[in-house]
Order: sequence, then structure tokens, then C-alpha cells
Amino acid sequence: MRTHQCGELRPEHIGQQATLTGWVATRREHGEKLAFLDIRDYTGVTQAVVDNAVDVRSEYVVRVTGTVAARPAENVNDGLATGGIELQDCVVEILNIAEPPPFPVNERADQVAENTRLQYRFIDIRRERMQRNLRLRAAVNSAIRTSMESQGFVEVETPMLVPSTPEGAREFIVPSRQQPGSFYALPQSPQLFKQLLMVAGIDRYYQIARCLRDEDLRADRQYEFMQLDAEMSFVDQDDVHTAIGAAVLAAAEAAGKDTGGEIVKITWHEAMNRFGSDKPDLRFGMELTELTAVFAATEFKAFAGAHAIKGVNAAGKADEYGRNKLDGMTDKAKKMGAKGLVWLKVAADGALESPVAKFLSESEQAALKEALAAQPGDLLLIVADEWATACEVLGTCAATSAARLSSRGRIATCGSSTSRCSSASMPSAVAPSRRITHSPSRTPTTCTCSKPTRWPCAARRTTSCSTAGSSAPARSVSTSTSCRRASSPSWASATKRRRRSSASSSTRSASVPRRTVASPSVSTGWWPSSPVRRTSVRSSPSRRPSRAWTR
Repeated sequence: MRTHQCGELRPEHIGQQATLTGWVATRREHGEKLAFLDIRDYTGVTQAVVDNAVDVRSEYVVRVTGTVAARPAENVNDGLATGGIELQDCVVEILNIAEPPPFPVNERADQVAENTRLQYRFIDIRRERMQRNLRLRAAVNSAIRTSMESQGFVEVETPMLVPSTPEGAREFIVPSRQQPGSFYALPQSPQLFKQLLMVAGIDRYYQIARCLRDEDLRADRQYEFMQLDAEMSFVDQDDVHTAIGAAVLAAAEAAGKDTGGEIVKITWHEAMNRFGSDKPDLRFGMELTELTAVFAATEFKAFAGAHAIKGVNAAGKADEYGRNKLDGMTDKAKKMGAKGLVWLKVAADGALESPVAKFLSESEQAALKEALAAQPGDLLLIVADEWATACEVLGTCAATSAARLSSRGRIATCGSSTSRCSSASMPSAVAPSRRITHSPSRTPTTCTCSKPTRWPCAARRTTSCSTAGSSAPARSVSTSTSCRRASSPSWASATKRRRRSSASSSTRSASVPRRTVASPSVSTGWWPSSPVRRTSVRSSPSRRPSRAWTR
């Protein structure tokens, strides 16, 4: 139906016959006889000169056949790749008509309410920005797959409807139509399945997996999201870094970024010491500087006796940060656990301006400016505290200043424009909030027992099971999760009442009714043959489940 796409025509095509298909982006009438149509598809826009009698409007789907001609010099549009040509002597065929769109299909649609754009999603996706995002995502996914497969990884799609697992995030529950009262769970991640693959000998597995978590929204987390999931056997830490690093570089190149060919690797301690973050962005510079030796003999009480004194130079920010902003930054530092934040501005004559400048000797001020390479107009930030606190608080302040520069298009780059690094070798002796430990209870096992592993409301349950198909001895796995109903005061008081009632009535235990409870199925295979098993449970008077346990 077409010979070219709308964004392909160039001056070298002048004189050729071309047929384009797409949507009418705009119509501009020129006098009584001529009209200009901008024909749009995902590649771009081409202008067509048509008879004004042709009745087409915005978002009509058309096919236009004409001769490629050069635009008059005064009408050349340097902002378009096709701005130097147009189609003349056009024949227009209407493929489909359209109602007037509820909002413009251009960059102005960003100002339209999101609910409206989602209601008319098929129109919203026609926009150049949305088209670019979807195609960029496809290119990145393709690059990741190519990189992983070239390294011997096998892509395996894991199930979406699974039995519920007791650890990790909260799951979305899917009721079964064929078995009322029974439920599937949507996976939080393929953690269990990928480890089964390693035991099965797949050796290297990867998947761009869809994960679903019934948790509160965060800045970088939705109810459902995609992640690159990988597992490797018989490798060390460097092998993992190499494999995943190659995929990251391939994805960046597919996105049109200059990668530089490698990812800088630094230790966790160095990352915290230099940048105050375990995920530093090397584009901004603004490294932390050790100032403990500078103030070793200081008489300033805020610095005297501090375990670590760190400083950072926010170059050229003295005028941008007034007293209100500096006070707000100080309050934020205190909320993060620091005793305070000291700021000093470098005046035009090189003097330090700050409420604490009078407490610093001339030699300390000179040494401070030398250590931070301070110049007139710079803002100096200092934190004196424990090493971890000083690094984290000052790193946050530096990242905030860098983010303000980034939002204004004034990023001060350090080295490559796309500098990246990964931190490794994190020590175990760090603050409790930063500690990462391995829990043996998270090791997955394939169970052969028939007992339910989890109640529908995630109540406490203990299961003893053995690893299927393994010569290893049976392992007792305690799967305990919290139930908000079970831990509530009303539940506790109700339990006490039942126990008192049980003690006063010796015949009650003989007439306990039987209750059928839905529980997840446990299968020795990968995909469960049914979503859940139904287990008949006889409850004692003191532990009889109430209706709060059912959904």
C-alpha cells in the first residue's frame, strides 16, 4: 500500500513518485484552492499539498500518492527531518474517517489530565513520545536478550498462576472459578523457579520477568513491573558482574548512549567514602573529602572529638542557596541522624561567610579551602559525626544539589557522559539498617507433604517436609508469616473468651463442627495440577478458626 514511510523522504528523493499511508496530523488551508496536510506515522511527518476540495480532517487515516518536490526556500522547516521536501500533485484516498480527538495528538497532550489520556489510550499512544518510549523499550529488551543468549543463558518463562509462598512481599490472590473458595497467587518474583532450574542443571537461566506485589506504591515500584532475572551455576562474583555488566552495556547502547565500553567497579567502602552512596552517579563529581586531619586540633566543639569529618564543595552554588534553603538542608540532615550541618560560602575576596566562621582559626580556614579546592561563589558543606552517618548525610546533600542542576540542564559531568560504576564487597560490620544477611530458611525445597503451607489470610503455619527426589535427609522448614487479624486486640480478646468458655463447658469439645478450609496445593512438579487443595480440618475449642480466616 505504500512505497515509503512518512519520515523517510529526503531531498535525494526529489522527482520520485511516492505513496504514503498514515494519519492526518494537521490540515492548513492556503487560499481557496490549496491545503497542506501533515501525514504522520511512527517514523515522522511529511507535508502534502492537496486540493482544498479534499475533505479530510485531523486523525483521518489516508493514503497519499504524489511527487516528491523541494519546498520553497522560505518554507523550509529545519526542525523536521523531512522539512526540505513535500509531496505535490497528490491523490488522496481516505481509508478511514475519525471523530475529532478529545485532545491534541502532540506534545500539548502532556498537559491533559491523565485520566482522560488513559480513557482514550489508543489516541494517547499515537503521540511521538509514547511511540518512542515503546520502541525504545522493545530495543532494550532485544539487546538484553541478545547479550544474555550470547553468554550461554537460556530464557525460560515461569508460571504466572502459582501456589502461595510464605516469604517475601504480599501477593495478589486470584480466585478459582472451577473450585470456589480456592485461590491462585500471582508471583512476586521467579525466585523459587529459578533456583529449581539451577538444581535441575540448566546452568544459566534468564528471564525478563513480570512481577506483581500487593504493596504500597513507591517511587520506583508499581503493583506490576518487569525485571531482568538471572541465575548462574558454578560461578564467582566476578563472573556475575561480567555477565550482567555486558547486558547493561548492551541495553545502554540500544538506547543510544555512549557506553565507553566498561563499567567502573569500586568497593562498597570506597563508594560510601567518596560519594556517600552505594549507587553513585559519577557524572556529577562532587566527591566527599576527608577533613578529619584538617580539624584535628580544632577548638570548635562541633568538630572536636568527632569520629569523622566530611566535606563537599557545591561549586558555584553560594548565590543559589539562601538562608531558608540552607536551614531546610540542616533540618533534613538532623532528621537523617546527624547532629547538624555546617555550611560556609566563599565570598568574592576568598573569605568564608558563615555563622561558624568565627570559631575557625585562619590556618583551619586556609586548609579547608585548599582541601575542598574552594573558589569564590562556592558553597562548602561539612558534617562531623560517625563515619557512616557523615557519609550518608553528606552524600544525600550532594545528590540533592546535583539533582537541582540536572533538572535545569546544568549537569557538571565528571569524565564520560555516561559514567557508571557498581559497588561490591560490602562489609558485614555495618549499621543494622544496611546489613545484608542470608537466611537459610529462604532456601526453597520441593515438598511432598499434603499439609497446607499457608492459609488464605497468611496465618501462622508450620510444615515439616522433605526434599523430593533428593538423597539429602528430610528438612523441617518453618514457614511463619504474620496475620493482621490474628495479631489484633479483638482477635486476642476473642481467643481468651473462647478459652474461658471451653474451661466451663466440658462437653463442648465433643460437638466441634468440621470446617473446610482452602489451602494452596503442594506439587512435586513445577506447574501445579490444581490451584489449591481443600483440606478438612478439625479444630479444638481453643484454636477453632473463626470467619475472619475466610475470604
